Amino acid sequence: MLVSSVNRRCLSSITFKNSSHNNVKVNLAPEITAEGFYCDMIKAMDEWRVASRTAVWIDFNENQLDLIPTAIKLGFSFHNAIDTRATMVHWLPKDILNKVPKFGFHQVGVGGFVLNKNNELLLIKERHMKVNRWKLPGGLVDPGESLAQGVSREVFEETGIQTSFESILGFYQRTLNDHLSDIYFIAKLRADSLEITLDPLEVSDCKWEPLSTYDMDHPLLKIVVEGYISKNLTEMNLHPVQGANNLSLDSYFPLLKT
Repeated sequence: MLVSSVNRRCLSSITFKNSSHNNVKVNLAPEITAEGFYCDMIKAMDEWRVASRTAVWIDFNENQLDLIPTAIKLGFSFHNAIDTRATMVHWLPKDILNKVPKFGFHQVGVGGFVLNKNNELLLIKERHMKVNRWKLPGGLVDPGESLAQGVSREVFEETGIQTSFESILGFYQRTLNDHLSDIYFIAKLRADSLEITLDPLEVSDCKWEPLSTYDMDHPLLKIVVEGYISKNLTEMNLHPVQGANNLSLDSYFPLLKT
């Protein structure tokens, strides 16, 4: 829905609509000049301030990059960039702290605690690693993937082992730098195949190791293996929940003991 209160005599290069959190999303016309863009935005932003709008968002494609210097002059700053699209944002209120969240400040990874029918654990050695030790197969979850989908994919890509997701055993969080936090989940998986076919580009070695003989030199694995063997580790099982707007939520809770 277009915002109707703005004077449209100059607004020939942009259209816009209200967005969530009292924001405004601007769309640029295919044929647009820097002069027209500046004129339209000056008039529109004055009206949006009066209407108590907060943030203004604009996506620029590869054919509109010449407008970015004008956007910066208008007070916009970069928020994120994906493929050939750059997104800029401008916080309108001058008396309210900027509450626009930074983009991509968490990355989510998942490791597969894969057990076969012989109670053996699947372990790998990464080809490029600072510490030469055995670890769980796994990696980062791709956009659009669930934890269960991501860990099964990563395990298969690195080892060739087909798996079925069972539960979440735990997770850790660490700050990598001032701009990025790492959240890493450990997922219990059932092995649906046994023959290893490792990825030679990422993995230098892979094996099935009996839990009873595993030399636990990895600090995180030590906690997980010892907790699993002693049965003191509480598993968090998948409980799909219907959320707002009919979105399905993958929720993980410990099973209630009766």
